[in-house]
Amino acid sequence: MHALTAAAFLINWAAPFPGSLIGLGAGIGAVAIAQSNRREGMPWAQTHHEFGIRTLLLGAAVWVVSGLLIMAPAPGVATAVSFIQLLVLAWVLARAAVGFWRALNRKPTPNPLTPFL
Repeated sequence: MHALTAAAFLINWAAPFPGSLIGLGAGIGAVAIAQSNRREGMPWAQTHHEFGIRTLLLGAAVWVVSGLLIMAPAPGVATAVSFIQLLVLAWVLARAAVGFWRALNRKPTPNPLTPFL
């Protein structure tokens, strides 16, 4: 799930429109995996599913809103949107790496509902 989350944002950042649909598919796959196992896993795994879902939803929301800002006819908007999306990408990659590391060690995520690590 954490690997699919990272892949979804990396593909959307790197690929132009037709290729970004693959990133969308990876994100939908990550949500499907996390949602289907959300209540059935071990208690430590349940925190990872919450953490992954929260990462995807918050990251996607900021990504889409910043993408909509590119339609504003002001100078420098495209640069600002690129910077915001780069920050979101770094945030998602950091959360995915931390979540993956904790999952490998079978440790729960301390507070899966926070937007921080």
